Amino acid sequence: IGRPEQAVLGAQYVSTIQGTAPLVVDNAEHWFWEGTGVRNGERIPELLWGECDQVQPWVQSPDGVEVHAASPYTGQGQPRIQHSVLHRTPAGGLVFDGGTFHWAKGLSAHGIADSRIQRATANLLARMLG
Repeated sequence: IGRPEQAVLGAQYVSTIQGTAPLVVDNAEHWFWEGTGVRNGERIPELLWGECDQVQPWVQSPDGVEVHAASPYTGQGQPRIQHSVLHRTPAGGLVFDGGTFHWAKGLSAHGIADSRIQRATANLLARMLG
């Protein structure tokens, strides 16, 4: 409808990445990361790949966007930061943007699957389902 994706998702595409980079945990005390054992700054290997999203300060975001990963990487020759974000809509729904094409691979792909990503996703789905 002519709005930037960040207005809906909370973050938006900023660049591609060559190869992979680790996802770096932020906001580790949030219920999203509950039961994962992660700490702020912890790196989860190979989760950044393809396109990366970022919260852009000059684009309007929905109210209450929370960053759950802030991962440095090099995209298109420049240092950048990838964000995984979550927010609640005015109607009460939850919107999650993993900010990377490899989030799903963190659930079950051989050599990439990670119990911390599996648990965080289970926490998210449990909240979404009430």
